[in-house]
Amino acid sequence: MSPSKILRKYGVPEDAVGTCGIQSLRAKYVSYLDNPHYISQVPSNADGYVLVSPKLIERVREIPGNLYVETASPTQAFLEIHNDFHRDVRSFTTGSNTPTHGSNCEIDASAKFGVRVTLGSGVRIHPHVVVGSDVEIGDDTEVFAGTAIYNRVRLGRRCIIDANASIGGDGYRIMMDAEGNIHRLIHIGGVRFGNDVEFGNSSCVDRGTFEDTILEDRVKIDNMVHIGHNVHIKENTQLAASSCIGGSTVIGRNCWVGIGATISNGLVIGDKASVLINAIVVRDVPEGARVAGFYAMPNDAWRLVVMDDTKRFGTQVREMERKRSDSEDRQE
Repeated sequence: MSPSKILRKYGVPEDAVGTCGIQSLRAKYVSYLDNPHYISQVPSNADGYVLVSPKLIERVREIPGNLYVETASPTQAFLEIHNDFHRDVRSFTTGSNTPTHGSNCEIDASAKFGVRVTLGSGVRIHPHVVVGSDVEIGDDTEVFAGTAIYNRVRLGRRCIIDANASIGGDGYRIMMDAEGNIHRLIHIGGVRFGNDVEFGNSSCVDRGTFEDTILEDRVKIDNMVHIGHNVHIKENTQLAASSCIGGSTVIGRNCWVGIGATISNGLVIGDKASVLINAIVVRDVPEGARVAGFYAMPNDAWRLVVMDDTKRFGTQVREMERKRSDSEDRQE
């Protein structure tokens, strides 16, 4: 179905030019509102088109300067319109294209590039790297074997991208239609690395839903780390191996995330915070805090819990072992 037919299906003007999140509503872009929590985020006088559920239509009409289109299922309508507008975004265009590049670059013959790829000076591209379209790679950055760099990625200067990394794959945002079937929303954002970023073997970072996923200067990512869509990691922060960062989380400057730690989506981790090994974080972490455990709590509290459990259960275990030993002695 063509975009114009889908727009007519839901009563959206056919001059619509794209889709966006409700906070970024702008002229002739389509967004949706199906949750009263987000009414306060609808900008006034944006000249945008908003798909709205019947239960919210009267409240949202109080916000001037937009066209509000009532529909039984705004989520389904937006999903269809958005995915049709952007149905080609998931394609990974590579081939025999030659990137524009600066001086002293080393590009292995097996590497493949899409269109509109720009490499700075001194860039090194190792065997079997694939690079999509609309990609920029800064001076002296090195990309090791087997890495996939998707469309709309910008890497800064002096970055190190280790083998088999994935940068800019489609994020994971699942939406349910009116019949209860689930569908992935195509992501149209990109990924942006600052300078001196290191990204470990087999780690992955998803592109943003509408805007970029961002890793600022000197962020260091270990091996087999997952970074979800819309995440923003600020400068000098380190993520250790096998850590997992849920989408739309913001991690501050000079933070440490330990081996195997999991941070849920939509959280804020304050500057200089430490998330210790295997912690499960489900709430915001204040600046400078050290959290640990399941679920993560202040590290000093976690140590007391562990000590208390060790004392209590250790006594019980020793008593069980004593009784078992006495029983074995009697049997002998």
